[in-house]
Amino acid sequence: MNILRQRDACYIFCVYESCHLTFLDALDCYTCTNATYVSECKSTTTCNAEEICFSDHIQTSYEKMYPFGCRAEAKCSSIIQDGNSADSGSVVGRSASPGTCSECCKNQHCNRQLCQHSFSDKECSDGTEMNCKSVGSLVNICTDTQHAKTVCERFCGLCSYADGSWSTWLTWSSCDVTCGNGTQTRIRKCTEPSPSGGGHDCAGMSQEAQTCTEESCPVHGAWAT
Repeated sequence: MNILRQRDACYIFCVYESCHLTFLDALDCYTCTNATYVSECKSTTTCNAEEICFSDHIQTSYEKMYPFGCRAEAKCSSIIQDGNSADSGSVVGRSASPGTCSECCKNQHCNRQLCQHSFSDKECSDGTEMNCKSVGSLVNICTDTQHAKTVCERFCGLCSYADGSWSTWLTWSSCDVTCGNGTQTRIRKCTEPSPSGGGHDCAGMSQEAQTCTEESCPVHGAWAT
């Protein structure tokens, strides 16, 4: 009698009393509980047998949350049965409504590019020098965010990603004393642009100071002893 026993990412195939292991190609997916930006999720996990990658985009009262991870393929397929449709390529099921989206896929590291249909091709597109989908199924091309932004922006879920950049320095403040030596300050803001989509804050100081000198302070007379 042949018996197929499933255990984690391998199968134990038994013929009578003789058993041997058969390892399956494990599916690696991004995993995060509730990232606030798609690009924030950089951790990966290996799914169990009969699991595939998923991504949910959930609109709360204040922001969007992005859970990622592994989900039973049967549950992903049920999305279609609930009246939703499967997309082309590796997408197994899609459930979308205003402000929310749930999708599953079955390629390596595929779930960070799910639910990106809200971005138009004009706003966000991948470069032409690389087939991001094909390369991304073999290696994790989205880890280096700065490089991925230039070649696979849409595939890596970086459509709203921007690093912050400083504004010009504002004018110096008034000296903090009316006579003698004091200090004056000036500031700049991380607003050109502000960081978004998980982008980095501006590097460096937002405020600097310098010494200022006003007219000499008056000296009051005093009696000699």
